[in-house]
Amino acid sequence: VTIDNLSTANVTVSTATAGNTQVVLAWTNPVDADFHSTVVLRRATSAVADVPVEGTTYVVGNTVGTATVACVVASPTATCTDTGLSNGSAYHYLIFAKDSNGNYSATGVVPTGSPATPGVRICVPSMFDASCNSSQTTLALAITAATSGVSDIYVQAGTYSENINYGGKNITILSASGAATTTIRGSGANSPVVTFSTSETSAAVLDGFTIDNQSAANTLTRGIYISGAAPTIQNTIITGNLLSATATEGGAGVYIDNSSPTFTSVTIKANNAPSPSNGCGIYIKGAAGGATISGSTIGGTAAGDGNLCSGGSGGGIYYTGSTTGTLSISGSNIQYNQGNSNGGGIFATGITNQITVTSTTIRNNFTSTTADGGGVYRFFEVAMDARM
Repeated sequence: VTIDNLSTANVTVSTATAGNTQVVLAWTNPVDADFHSTVVLRRATSAVADVPVEGTTYVVGNTVGTATVACVVASPTATCTDTGLSNGSAYHYLIFAKDSNGNYSATGVVPTGSPATPGVRICVPSMFDASCNSSQTTLALAITAATSGVSDIYVQAGTYSENINYGGKNITILSASGAATTTIRGSGANSPVVTFSTSETSAAVLDGFTIDNQSAANTLTRGIYISGAAPTIQNTIITGNLLSATATEGGAGVYIDNSSPTFTSVTIKANNAPSPSNGCGIYIKGAAGGATISGSTIGGTAAGDGNLCSGGSGGGIYYTGSTTGTLSISGSNIQYNQGNSNGGGIFATGITNQITVTSTTIRNNFTSTTADGGGVYRFFEVAMDARM
């Protein structure tokens, strides 16, 4: 009589990749001589907390506690596709190995990519990648075709001469190759390159682009315009945007009005505006105005990288009039920015909440010889917690 009650080893190198109404799961099988099959459990909204019952044989659709059996796969196959899912919903997975005597691996493995959220991938300008479900020739057409909370837009390397507006859709626009090779360059219209102005949340994501308005100076030719929204901008370079002398306020690179965007691994450099504009890198206003900035660079490593306000204040960042918003800057660099008036790096005035700056370098920012606060200028007793 052979008694085997030892758990088999777990699978390894497991992944969960979302697609259109489906998730593809893959793994490497254990090398145990008695390895028999794999059982994948799925649960919506929260992590799988249940385990298979020893000695039990399952089929797809069985329930194990609060989880559902998504796949049962016999060795040596090491992949399966979980179909019939709802786009926009998150699904959690736990993968168990089973031996020929009915013993399951003790803990199971959460695959990389879990929770996975199925959705429709729209590619621009063509079906250039195997992950594409459909394609559009321009970003604007892709946004029109996208469904908020369901679609993402995947963009091939290249330069796209258009101005885009998320239009209230919480979608991700992601470049396939990163900001160094993928540019959204304004069409030449008197309009920002990218606009968020219809209550977009942090689920509205711009990831991996250079934003460049061709230095076409006009009253609204900013890089990014954000009003009444809270988008996420990451792995992006905002450069070469220029306002004209007739522009009001500022924000040649980024203009933020009553909004709370998040910037992660973003470079904002070489954006310029003549008098009377302020905040040529970032201009923040409004009672709820603020931003969270981390791992980013405002300016650069040389004088030519700086944001320049040739007649205004706050070459890097200008922050004004916020009563409920917050500005938090961490792990960042603010360098080589210039304001002809006060606050070459940061200018803050009329702010209720404390500005927080941590692990951040502020240096080599300039003002004119008659102005103050080359690095930081705080007006009307603005509170700042600075821990460099």
